[in-house]
Amino acid sequence: MPEFEIEFQDDDIFTQCFDANQKITTKFLNKYSTTKLNKLFETYEILPRLRNLNVQPMLEIDTKELYSHHLYIYERDQCEPEKAIVRLIIGPQPKFFGNEKHKTVRGMEKGRNYFERKLQSDLKVLDLKWISMQNTKAKFTKKRPRFPGQKYPGFGMMSQVIKVLFELVDNDGIANEPMHFHNAVFSKSFKFVNPSFQGWFDSLREDLGDEIQKQGLAKVSWAIFYGGLRDKEGNKIEWEGEDMVQGKTEKVSKYFQSKGYLKYYNASKFSRGFYIDWESVKEKMSKH
Repeated sequence: MPEFEIEFQDDDIFTQCFDANQKITTKFLNKYSTTKLNKLFETYEILPRLRNLNVQPMLEIDTKELYSHHLYIYERDQCEPEKAIVRLIIGPQPKFFGNEKHKTVRGMEKGRNYFERKLQSDLKVLDLKWISMQNTKAKFTKKRPRFPGQKYPGFGMMSQVIKVLFELVDNDGIANEPMHFHNAVFSKSFKFVNPSFQGWFDSLREDLGDEIQKQGLAKVSWAIFYGGLRDKEGNKIEWEGEDMVQGKTEKVSKYFQSKGYLKYYNASKFSRGFYIDWESVKEKMSKH
């Protein structure tokens, strides 16, 4: 686990949205001031685009927690975390495979063991515990439907936010665990560290390709969320994401390109006849 110690600064920072009695005595990731962060969000055109949408953005950080740093972009004078336009929670190295996931899926253990042997002990990444971007003034439409986990529509700038975060990281990269199927689909710059799960996921996405094309990704993701995913034998398949990493070093690139990774990926990359049992989720889907 990388060091993530609180470092007290001489110039305590006070902000508008936090309790005035609370002092924030460290920079984001122990390095970055709000001034530096604002410059990055300007450079990647996030703040300018928000202003073009009649939003008055205000960036703030919360570093009071020992093992998590929070970054918010608020609409000015709306300083509530649940209403934040952008919300990031970053922590230290995740505990990879802490829950022993997907034991029943064939080949997963081999892929997991390969990662543990070849990369895990030498991997230093930050854990993206939470990321959200929401337009609290907008409403969902048929063209912009609601996805599982969303309270409000997004701004369509998630990739730019990830680029800013990637700019801040000075180790091997960023880890993320997609909560929903669509989160993994959208995480194009990330790869699952377990090659067997990456193969399984790519097979799932391809098997559901026609349904996604016909019904839309949001509807398919809701169906999976409600328990409508089946394999060719009719077994119910629950979505449970594993750890993904967007690498920043040659070490990570070599791992994802290694013969071993490709070996376990290819062994797991075959159609399992995944489909959506729409009838089983018909009642729950009626609200969407």
